[in-house]
Order: sequence, then C-alpha cells, then structure tokens
Amino acid sequence: MMFTRKNRFMKTLIAGVMVLSLLAMGGFGCGAPDVDDDPVKLSYQTWTEAMIVGEMFHIMLTEHTDIPIEVVELESFAIQWEAITNDEIDLMGTYTSTGYMTVLGDTGLRDPEEVYDYVKEELKDQYDIVVLDRIGFYNNYDLAVRPEIAEEYGLETYSDLAEVAGELTIAADVNFLDREDTYPLLQEMYGMEFGDIKTVGVTLKYPTIAEGEADVINNYTTDAQIQELGLVVLEDDLNAFPPYDKVSFARAEVLDMYPEIEEVMGRLAGMIDTDEMVAMNYAVEIEEKQPADVARDFLIEKGLIDG
Repeated sequence: MMFTRKNRFMKTLIAGVMVLSLLAMGGFGCGAPDVDDDPVKLSYQTWTEAMIVGEMFHIMLTEHTDIPIEVVELESFAIQWEAITNDEIDLMGTYTSTGYMTVLGDTGLRDPEEVYDYVKEELKDQYDIVVLDRIGFYNNYDLAVRPEIAEEYGLETYSDLAEVAGELTIAADVNFLDREDTYPLLQEMYGMEFGDIKTVGVTLKYPTIAEGEADVINNYTTDAQIQELGLVVLEDDLNAFPPYDKVSFARAEVLDMYPEIEEVMGRLAGMIDTDEMVAMNYAVEIEEKQPADVARDFLIEKGLIDG
C-alpha cells in the first residue's frame, strides 16, 4: 500500500537537499561535532508543539550539562532527516511513526510498543541513528466529537462511533477523506459510514463544529482547539492509525561522544501526557505565550529544573 505521507516526504526531501546546501555554505554544515569547540546541533520544526518540546530538550541540556548546544529550526521532517543522516544536525524531535511510515515503510504494525521497538532497531541498524525514550504523549490522526454528542450516544471509542455514524455529520478536510490511510481505512476496519460529510478546509473544521454544523471532525490529538471547545477525542480501539509517539532521534556518534545527552533526555521519559501537551499548545496558540516560556514553566512544575 502506498501512503501519501511518504510521497510528500520524498517531495519535501528534494527541497530539503537544496536548503541544506545553502545552510552548509553559510557555515551550518560543519559535520560531526568536535569535543573542543563544535556545538551539538539540536533541531526542531517550526510549529507550536515541536517548538515547545524542542525548547524542553534545549533547556534540559543547557541546565544539566556543559555541552554547547546550537538550536537549528527546520521546516519539516524530510529536511531534518536529510540533515541528521548527513551529519548536519545531531539531535532532533519527531514521532515514532513519522520514522516508521516515511523512512522504513508501513509493515502493518500498530501496537505502540512494537512500532517503537521496530523503529529503534531498524534506524540503529540501517542509519546508526538512536531513538531515545518516548516522552509520554502521542499526536495521532484522530476523531473528535462535540461533548453533547458523546454524552447522548455514549461515545468513547471509534467502534462506538461506527455504530451511530449514519446518524451523524462529519466535517473533514479533503486529504482525510481521500487518503487511503485515513477515512477509507476507517471504513474498511470499522465499517464507519457517516450520514453526511462536509468537506471543509483544514482551518475551517473547528469553526464548523463550534457552530454546531457538524457532530464529528478529524483532528490531531493535541490540537489546542480541542481544549478551547471542550471536544471529546475518541479512542482508536482497533488501532487503525499507527501510533505517533513523541520521541527524539540522535546520531549514535554524538551519544558516544556525549553519553550524558541520553541520560538527561531520559529524564523526560513518560513525563508529558496528552492532556498536558494539549494545554501547552493552548497556552501558545490561544493565550499567545512564548514556547520557551511554556516549556520552562512545565519543567519547573515537574521538578526537572530549578525555578
């Protein structure tokens, strides 16, 4: 089965090569870090959640080690992957199934433990990239419903939803409806058929459900608007979607050089649950706080750094 995620990955990868060439000419491409003077290059993507967690990594490493850290913001996983496999960055935040689906290819695994173990083993064997500990939350493809609909129909899982979908309206973007690894997959695995489907732009899903013009939307698990609107995210109880657990990738050579990186990063293992990540995204996107401030406040609250 061919997935659109992988197609987009390859297109973006080509653009990434061009970006990295320009960065290298500007002094970014210094290769592996030198113990004496070269900083470890930590990369995160330029969207809310990636920036918040990336800043947590940055703060933790700065507070608990003497390693010089340089933050490198990149636009996509494809560019990050090109960079880390060419020794242009050393450490990057991502998700288990981003590596699974776009680098290794879908083998049908859906159990979070199995996906994590498979990605960890294969990336080390094939690329000498180490997958560090999961930090607790996932950001998956999901379905959310208005709270009154969840209560009326007793909805907790996708299986619950499938039984009453014919009575409900979903607002979804065209990619979700057309991609074979999204709605068509739900139709296949759950027999999910909605009574009405409203095709809307990505930015219009939340206004549509907020105005009561839909009962269900497709979403990402940690979207800030979930908290803003009080939506109920349902459980994918048959694991149709692969699990996108938050992790980081690191070059094995850099961990050999600086073993304290893995120990310090490991202190975040299991520390952020999904509700906490939603709340932090809300603080940045709705309350307009700075990602670094939100990250620092969270680490202080958890006792991971001093206040």
